Amino acid sequence: MANHVYFNIDIDSTDEGLKSFEETLVTTKRTQTNWEGAEMQVEELAEIHDLAFMPPVKGVDDHGYPIDSYQWYIENVGAKWCLLEEWEPMHLSGYAAWSAPVTLVENIAAYIGKTDPTVSITMTYEDEFRGFVGVVVVTKDGTDTVDEMDGEQLEAQMKEHFGISVDEELSDEFDWFEELKDVHGVMREPQEVMDDLVYDFFGQQQR
Repeated sequence: MANHVYFNIDIDSTDEGLKSFEETLVTTKRTQTNWEGAEMQVEELAEIHDLAFMPPVKGVDDHGYPIDSYQWYIENVGAKWCLLEEWEPMHLSGYAAWSAPVTLVENIAAYIGKTDPTVSITMTYEDEFRGFVGVVVVTKDGTDTVDEMDGEQLEAQMKEHFGISVDEELSDEFDWFEELKDVHGVMREPQEVMDDLVYDFFGQQQR
């Protein structure tokens, strides 16, 4: 099973630029049954390869996906598949397989850039197992900056917070949700500290 890489995309653009992008966010509706057995309408964003800000697809298979879908998504999205769960003109979020969808963001920036050449898009992302976390800033001309931190760096910072030697290997029985006393004498969960480290990293890179 592929690792999920969760991401948040924030778009800084003019009203005209955001309007041009909003017009590409075409949705479809389908009927499904909820847990009570009642029918309900679900609104979904069209498939990424069908959205107007993406490069055109040269051909589709019987299911409406690009021929050689894997290669198309690698080249035009930056991951072998990608799902946008939330979509608004200024913010999108979702998850992709194995890597952050940097090329997807570059396509969005290039599209909005035709209307607003000052557009700037920031994406934060994290591997589901925190093997890496990162921040990407993209303009209409492509990727501007990339800052990434790997899991070993995160773990080292967490250890320092609790006064654990960086060289000490954590055992398989290490409980990430059991409170420990940190170097300031405060009881905290290691997982909570890891969360703070990630969000602090995101905040520092976005300033």
